[in-house]
Order: sequence, then C-alpha cells, then structure tokens
Amino acid sequence: MNAYDYYGEAKALAEALKNAGFPGDGSEISLAMEEEETGTEIFMMTRARLANLLAAGNLPPDLITRVRTLHGRFNDALTWPPATGC
Repeated sequence: MNAYDYYGEAKALAEALKNAGFPGDGSEISLAMEEEETGTEIFMMTRARLANLLAAGNLPPDLITRVRTLHGRFNDALTWPPATGC
C-alpha cells in the first residue's frame, strides 16, 4: 500500500513556491488540484505543471529537489506497469 500524501505535498509545495517569490507557479499547482475532476486528471495536470517548473530552471535548489521528488512520485503513480510492481 502506498501511504505517500501526494495532495498534501502538492499543497505544501504550492505554498512554498508562493512564499519563495513564485506565486504564479504556486497557484498553478493549487489550481490543478481544484479544477480537475478525477484523481487521474489531478495527477496528470500536476505532473505537467511540475515538469514545466523543472524545464524553466529558475527555482532555488531546495525547491528544485522538492519539485523533482513530487514529479517523480506522480510519474511513478501514472506509469503502467508500476515501477515497484503490484
């Protein structure tokens, strides 16, 4: 069983981005969780927005690490077959 709190970490990361001077990016993460209807849609949109953050390359190192980690978690969750097996 996967006990990782995807939504909690995404919300915390959104706040960290806003507090670090990236309010638009933080809002994009929050909106992905508010606007999408299903869990899969939320995961896919959040993963895409995190990928955009990584591609922009303008975040401080601590936020880059958090974005990479969360992006990897979403990517693993959306990959079939799962990397860790069933």
